[in-house]
Amino acid sequence: MTRCSHGYGQPAIPTIPSHAVKRLERYKKIWLLLDLFCFAWIVPIVFALYFNLHSFVVGAGVGCKVPNPSELCFPDLFGVKTTNRHERLMQLNKEDRVVLNILQFVAKALEDWFVIIASSIVFSMAMRLATAEKGLPLSYLFTHISVADLTMLFDRAFWTSCKASRRGKARIRLLCFVSVVVLLCILCNLMGPAIAVLLIPQLAWTKFPAPAAQLERFESISLSQAPKVCEAQARDVPARNYSCTNIFWPSFDELSSGYRWRTDWFFNGWSPLPVFTEHLGLLFTLNTTSPKSSDVSSDWISWVPLRQSLFELAADYVEVQASQGFFDTPEDEFEALDRMDRARDERLFDRYRNTLDIVLHRKAPSVGFSTRCIRTANVVEYRVSDARSVRCHLAAGPEGLHWFACFGTGSGWGDEVVHSHFSIGDTDGTSEISVDIYAATKSTATTDNSSAAACGRLATGDVSQPCDWETVFALDDGIHEDLEVSSKPVQFVEYSKPQPSGGNLTVLCADAAYVEFPDYSISVSPDQNFAGIVRLEVPADFNSSEVSLHPDWILAAWSVDQPSGSVEGTRPAAVNLVYALKNVGPPPLLINDSDYGLTLFATMHAVSVEHGMTLINYTTTNALTNTTDDPLKPVFTVSKSLRVWAYDCQTRTFKFAAAVAILGCVVAFLRPLASVLFRTRRPSTLRFLAAALQRPPLESLYGLQKERDIGRASLRVVPHEENDEMVALQEIIGPTSAIEMR
Repeated sequence: MTRCSHGYGQPAIPTIPSHAVKRLERYKKIWLLLDLFCFAWIVPIVFALYFNLHSFVVGAGVGCKVPNPSELCFPDLFGVKTTNRHERLMQLNKEDRVVLNILQFVAKALEDWFVIIASSIVFSMAMRLATAEKGLPLSYLFTHISVADLTMLFDRAFWTSCKASRRGKARIRLLCFVSVVVLLCILCNLMGPAIAVLLIPQLAWTKFPAPAAQLERFESISLSQAPKVCEAQARDVPARNYSCTNIFWPSFDELSSGYRWRTDWFFNGWSPLPVFTEHLGLLFTLNTTSPKSSDVSSDWISWVPLRQSLFELAADYVEVQASQGFFDTPEDEFEALDRMDRARDERLFDRYRNTLDIVLHRKAPSVGFSTRCIRTANVVEYRVSDARSVRCHLAAGPEGLHWFACFGTGSGWGDEVVHSHFSIGDTDGTSEISVDIYAATKSTATTDNSSAAACGRLATGDVSQPCDWETVFALDDGIHEDLEVSSKPVQFVEYSKPQPSGGNLTVLCADAAYVEFPDYSISVSPDQNFAGIVRLEVPADFNSSEVSLHPDWILAAWSVDQPSGSVEGTRPAAVNLVYALKNVGPPPLLINDSDYGLTLFATMHAVSVEHGMTLINYTTTNALTNTTDDPLKPVFTVSKSLRVWAYDCQTRTFKFAAAVAILGCVVAFLRPLASVLFRTRRPSTLRFLAAALQRPPLESLYGLQKERDIGRASLRVVPHEENDEMVALQEIIGPTSAIEMR
């Protein structure tokens, strides 16, 4: 074969021997396999991203997948099927550690796989630069080997070598090479932690919302209407007959007695725990919050769970019990579910069985109330017309201060003032306690004793000049003759008991009611909530305003029938209220005066209000058929929070790891393209080095001591024209000096 002529004239056309052609064909197959190997890295990454983006749930253990028939993946929350539940959890935890360790090895393997991809790209680009006219700086000869070494970026020679004497396209190509190396180096160091984040599930709480077809939208609540709890049970029950609520007497009496002795403890310097009562196996208590809204006049509001809402939550609880084998026979399970109007859901049961903990959530109405009580010295009713009256409570205070409150009664004020009455017996044989309840929409109050106005002087008992009540109650909100008028609905409850010495012992309580839609939740885990206590999560910044409360809800609390309206004095709740009333001190007395008797009585009154509010019912419609945007008619969301091993796409670490993994997929996708653009005839650094060692010493490198100067020296590949292999190198120390070695 003839070599290329170095003289004048036409050069001979070189031919490639057959053995070189076969070698090139073999190399092409190797390159194709390498491209496929690099491209295949995308597959496991896509699966990992898919699991995270879809919040894939593994189960109670890392090796458990829903549904899983393995008994080890059934933690048995109630300990029904296992004698020692904690031993099973320890065994499951041991299996988790094994699987987690395996996943860490898989993450490391994927990281090394990506390093191979990055190294192949860097090598192809380096060899391409080596065959260019300006060659490859010595500092970048083995860059592909250390592409995953982060310390390479802190090597001074790495950065000074890119400043070699180059101009135009040669300089741009070198800067692009350095930029790609920096990017791939950073990706290689981030890829390991990123893949571990994507590949290894986390033990966390995962929320499973109920299907949209099962959701209900709030329609109305019977707070301002007369109770119909008894009419719903029997059609022949007359209106305002509430004797059917006596099934809740034990709950009412339990609350009353619990709050009585806790009040005693409080006045003896103790801090007692809250009082709980039960409904369908669930314990509940009040949730007291301090509102932040300036529109709410009360300092503290106590929120009451509704029994209708508790029934729905109890039905969810029974489903959990059924999934854990709580019932002895399938018949018992079917009967329990049917009683709660539920059917067996196999998919939901599988999730319940394959979880470590369960918290049930249900958005539903709750009624809040605030109350304030005062012992009044005198009660006066002013008759304005046949259908309108004004009822006022007066109390003389220290230093001539008078407290004065009035509210309109009768139907002539526009909005009818509903009135209810009943009595509570006394076990000592004396007179009964008379209870009158008024639902007023307008009320006034003042503590000014220096007013010369007619309405203001009523606080002192001076009725020489009549007050213009029509003008007063015509105001929505404002001040008229030192009377502060409020149009917020208030329920006034008068407790009056005749005294042996004459006169009446009268206490007035004013109640304000609110409606909110908090989250009812209960933790099923016996390790955290063995008693089954329901939590009521009411936001402190709720925006609801006062709503009207029908007086008959207190009658329903006492199971009173109209028109007789009497409560036996032997009931514990009645005994406690009568005892508290007898211990109320003389007027004037506000609840904030820390009087034991009045504080206890206000507590007993609040218990009756609380118990009556638990009986309030509401109506709903299907959320799919009723698509209104009315904020006062929200959708009652239902969900289950399960503590399981699962993937999650909401965390910041996932978002960062996903970004790194997606960049890695882009690199792996571009790897075949880089192979085509930068492919050399013989991709071997070893042969590159061997060819250099076969040449005489590079005299132009003599005398160079600094590493940055040596690194800037470039070597160029010159293919041998006879066998098409790399046998020559060119040293380039400057823009002009060049020595070609043959």
